[in-house]
Amino acid sequence: MFAKSQSLCRALGVAVALIVLAGSARAEKLLRLKFQPGETRQLQILQEMSQTMRPASDDPAEAITTFLTLDITEKCESVDKQGLAALTQTVERIRIKTQSAQGVLMEFDSATGKQPEGMAKTLTPMLDTMLKKPLTAQLTARGEVRDMKLPQGMLEGMNQRDGGGQLGNLFSPDWMKQLTEIAVLPEGPVKPGDTWTRKTVVNNPVGLQSTYRYEGSETRGGKTLERITSTSAVQVEGDKKQVKIGIKEQEVRGTIYFDNDLGRIVESVNATKMKMDMEVFRQKMVLEIEVKTTFQPKP
Repeated sequence: MFAKSQSLCRALGVAVALIVLAGSARAEKLLRLKFQPGETRQLQILQEMSQTMRPASDDPAEAITTFLTLDITEKCESVDKQGLAALTQTVERIRIKTQSAQGVLMEFDSATGKQPEGMAKTLTPMLDTMLKKPLTAQLTARGEVRDMKLPQGMLEGMNQRDGGGQLGNLFSPDWMKQLTEIAVLPEGPVKPGDTWTRKTVVNNPVGLQSTYRYEGSETRGGKTLERITSTSAVQVEGDKKQVKIGIKEQEVRGTIYFDNDLGRIVESVNATKMKMDMEVFRQKMVLEIEVKTTFQPKP
């Protein structure tokens, strides 16, 4: 009788273990973007950036806040058997507002049809290279940008916005890819608490090391969405001859809401705080930056 009881207990233990494992397997989810050829989406990128520049001398600090809104049309041209999507993205409208403690320095809206004035007029060559000119990109089901082709003359026009290109190669293909690569999903199925990393080059000499964490499902607006958080570290690498940057403090955090049924990022919010020592052409300064960037469907 005792032996039978032991055998029964072992059998029950094995059964419970199998049930637990099965439940754990069901809890894992494979997160993937889904594309349909011919599908068109209206997207919006909102960015608020506050910059405070403190010269090494006793000159007073200067604080400037910039609000940027980009309205973008994204169209899926095709999808291959591996799920690689060919997309075209077109900036339909640009709104920029820059202000300091003294008041509004610049305001521009490409939809008004009015000729820009003052400080905004100097941005016209750059804005003309961005507006209504589709760029093409190949995006994997994980959200990785494999290839990107920019319209003829776009980068040259953007980098010449100050008339002589004295700020150097501020815009680059890597920077443009970063705007499209909102988030990179994990390689395999994940359960709450799982993490994965991604390293990208934003622009020489700046790179970004990001760690994503799957937090599980959450109900928002009556829909079940997958919540992903991220923490990132900005790394300065590469050529530092003309611009020397020393990062003293930084905090980069993001939250992504993903609709796994539709295979779409519903919303992404990223907040960055940084304090840097900089030397640009032998001029030393301390730069403090706060940036909040929101990616969402256009309202």
